[in-house]
Amino acid sequence: MAEEKYVDLGVGMLGNVDSGKSTVIGALVTGKKDDGDGLLRKDVSRHPHEISSGRTSDIAYHPAVFGKNRITFCDLAGHEKYLKTTIQGLGSFLPDLICLCVDKYTPTYKMTREHLGITFRMKIPFIVIMTKIDLYDEDVTTHSLTQLSTLIKRNSSRKPYTIKRIEDVDLAVRTYLGMSIIPIFHVSNVTLQGYDTLKEFLSRISKPINTRFFHPSCFMVDRDYRIRGIGLVVSGFNGTDVLNVGDKILINNTHDGIIRSIHNDFREVVQSLPHGVRGCLGIRSVVDRVPIGTVISVNPVRMVQEFIANVNILTSHSVTITKGYQTVIHCGCIRRPCTITNPAPVIFRGGDNGRLYFKMFKPAYLEVNQSIFFREGTVIGDGQIVELL
Repeated sequence: MAEEKYVDLGVGMLGNVDSGKSTVIGALVTGKKDDGDGLLRKDVSRHPHEISSGRTSDIAYHPAVFGKNRITFCDLAGHEKYLKTTIQGLGSFLPDLICLCVDKYTPTYKMTREHLGITFRMKIPFIVIMTKIDLYDEDVTTHSLTQLSTLIKRNSSRKPYTIKRIEDVDLAVRTYLGMSIIPIFHVSNVTLQGYDTLKEFLSRISKPINTRFFHPSCFMVDRDYRIRGIGLVVSGFNGTDVLNVGDKILINNTHDGIIRSIHNDFREVVQSLPHGVRGCLGIRSVVDRVPIGTVISVNPVRMVQEFIANVNILTSHSVTITKGYQTVIHCGCIRRPCTITNPAPVIFRGGDNGRLYFKMFKPAYLEVNQSIFFREGTVIGDGQIVELL
């Protein structure tokens, strides 16, 4: 019997704190009902304080199979305090679909608006999941949908489309990649109402063809571990050619290493990691730990500290950017403090766009045409790298 082939996809979970992101993932992955008091959260949280507080503070990945689709869910933080972690998780994961979870009672929190803006700028297909429908009546539902629709129309020309039955999924699957509509699912984690349509949709989604963001052509580390008896283990996305057990590698262009073992994103031991998928590498090296954003390569790569980017400043921010201004950039899994170093005087304010010169405090591996976000607390702008210096 031939081995069944799956389509590997990534789905990122965004939304305000307490909107039920982790619980939705728990219900999708386990198929169990929540008790309304965080039962499913225990199955998906990484740290004890996340279970007790109900607030995700770290990035976590959870695999599940829906039809022919093997989906890795990326659970991202919703609290404003952890926005930098959320942006870094989105940049390193680059999901094929984003699920924006909103509380049905108050669907337009500040961080919901922030996440919605990031989603629009990344130009990744997304859906809305309205949670806790078992708690509220029809009047609340109508009011919340009106609020949400107003917020969406203020930022985009896409039309909200409520999924009420399985037949509605057909239209959603046909049109969501073109980003002309935004499917809205209503679910209850306690009764599992609405999960039949959500699972049907997830079983039929496919990879988007044209997206603004892309992975660099190397293995980029988004997490590292030091495991007793095994040594250094790193996880990340493989943007290069196939990596095999026994390959000799370079770590940040400075240290040698050998790949001892490989696990794919579904915790299976494999002998090779193909291009375009996530996985973990066990590495034999003198290096004990490596920082997030480390590049793993077979051949030497160029590390840079300065670059030029075409940028857009968000109209919602009253920031003034001049030469010497310091900010934090996010490019994939790389997060670096930067200084603006334009050779001539510049003044950028909300709504402006143009070319800025960035100098990072530490070198990193970047590629031309990669997209960036930069922030001062919240996101203040985005752009695209046009030249490496």
